[in-house]
Parts: sequence; C-alpha cells; structure tokens
Amino acid sequence: MSDLSLDLRNLRCALTVVEQGSFRQAALELELPQSTVSRRIAQLEHCLGISIFSRNHKGVRLTSAGQRFIEEARVGARHFANAVGAMQAMRQAEAGRLHLGLYTSLRNEALKGLVSEYHRRHSAIECHFEEGNAQALVSGVLDGRLDIAFVTGRPRAPRCDATALGEEHLYVAQPKVCEGNSIGQVDLMTLRDERFIVTKGGRGPDIEDFLISRLSSPGFRPHIQVHDVSFETLLHMVELGFGTAIVSQGAASPDGPIAFRALSGPASKVVSSAIWLTTNANPALGPFVKLAKRMLGRRALQANSGGHMRTEHRHESWRRG
Repeated sequence: MSDLSLDLRNLRCALTVVEQGSFRQAALELELPQSTVSRRIAQLEHCLGISIFSRNHKGVRLTSAGQRFIEEARVGARHFANAVGAMQAMRQAEAGRLHLGLYTSLRNEALKGLVSEYHRRHSAIECHFEEGNAQALVSGVLDGRLDIAFVTGRPRAPRCDATALGEEHLYVAQPKVCEGNSIGQVDLMTLRDERFIVTKGGRGPDIEDFLISRLSSPGFRPHIQVHDVSFETLLHMVELGFGTAIVSQGAASPDGPIAFRALSGPASKVVSSAIWLTTNANPALGPFVKLAKRMLGRRALQANSGGHMRTEHRHESWRRG
C-alpha cells in the first residue's frame, strides 16, 4: 500500500460492479466503456494492494478481502455523500447558522422587517442572537464570533463593510404623572438637571455618550446612573421614579404608566448600521447582506449625516487596527 490516495471515481466503479453483478452492467449503468471500468478497478486494487474481485467465466465475485473493503467503503461513501449534500445546501443558504449581534432588541422597525423577511425566505437557517454594546459587537464581527452586527452610529473597522439601517427618533421616558406630560415634544436642554438612567449593555453606553456630548458645559456634567439591567427593567425603574431614560422610537408606547415624548431639534434622531466582515465565508451571510442592501439601501441614501449619536470615537482603535 504505497499510495493511500484513492480516486473516488475508481471507488464508485467498484461499488457499481457489486450492485450490478458484472463489469458489463456496471459500465452500462455508469455510461462508460467496459474497458474504463476494468482499468479503474485495477487501479483501485493496485492502490489497496489486494484483489477486490475474483474473475472467471461465470462473472465476478468479491474476494473475502474485497467483501470487507466494500462493507467499509459503502459506509464511507454514504457519509461523504451526506457531507457533500450538506455543503451544497449551506452554499444555497438552505441550512446552516447565522449569528447576529444586536445593540438592542428587535424594536427598530427596519431591523425587525429585515430579520422577519430573511427568516421567511430562509426558514431552515438557525438565527442566533446576541445583545451587547457597539464595541463588543464589532469586536465579535472581527474575531468571527458574529456574522453580522447591528450597532448605533456609522462604525468603521478593518476588512469590514457596512450599510445604514436608517434613522429613529429619540424619546424621553418619564413617569406619567398626568396626561399633559405625555403630549408634544421636549427640548433635551430643559432636562439637563434630571437624573438619567441607562443600561450597562446594549445601547446604554451610546446613550450615555449622547447625553454627555449634548448636555455637558464648563463646570457642568449631567447626572447619569449606569445600571446592569435589561431594557425592560430600566423602563420599570422609570415607572418607579428612579430616573429619566432616553429610548428609541420603537420602544415608545402611548399606553401604560410611562410618558414618552419625542426629542426636538437636530439631536433628536439616531442612525443605526449593519456591519460585517467582507472575508466571512458563511454561506448564510451572503443572502442576508444582499437582502439588507436591497431593503435598506434607500434608507441609507436618505439618512441625514448630521445630528447622530457620536459613536465614531468608539471605533478609533479598530480603524488603527
């Protein structure tokens, strides 16, 4: 057995001879000349160093060594065929996994619509979601843990491409003490003396940066408390009077004990983006990116370049990387 590399065409010939009972029938089944089948069987036997078939005037039959080989080869051939089928299915995005990172839950209407449409078209794809802040999510894309991430702002990272999800209005969330405080818009500067509460993860760090950049002045810094809680818990804290929160439009609801008022002025909107590694070879990612560009391309062109949360400084180290 000087050469263990086997030509799969030779193995297929051997399996077909066993199934058909003769070289002639195998040649007809494979649509090959009988001489080609005989030559491939001889090459396989030479490679293995054994005789697979004994030949006589009555036809061919397996030798004892050939019987053992064919039994094992059938199992291997079946596994190989299954592996090829699985890879073909993944290449066609009919099976596999897609890991998505989210800066928040699926409240953003553009994001919700994109994920919903992708799931409808590729229901066999297992979508796995992970929430985190912008820096952690982009790092996850760079190290391959995440296939695509949705973050606040317009992130830049080496070997990555991105597309904008669009803009969302920002809202102030406060306890609903009366119907009057849930009507109309509010200027953020009128709230500079409020106690703001933000989450430690998700969009919280970006909200904190936003408040500091908009409300700070010489000798003054807004009062911001960071809590390691979910967004749902944060809203319950607002309801109980622990502080004021800044939320996106998707989280605002006219019902319930919390008053949501839209921020006014140029700082009242935030842009979100999708980012992915251009060298990511996951077959499930390509159709998602293609769909995202189709569904969100118009939003990206219309997105206002000014007045967004300033998250670009968070990606400075990635640009240097």
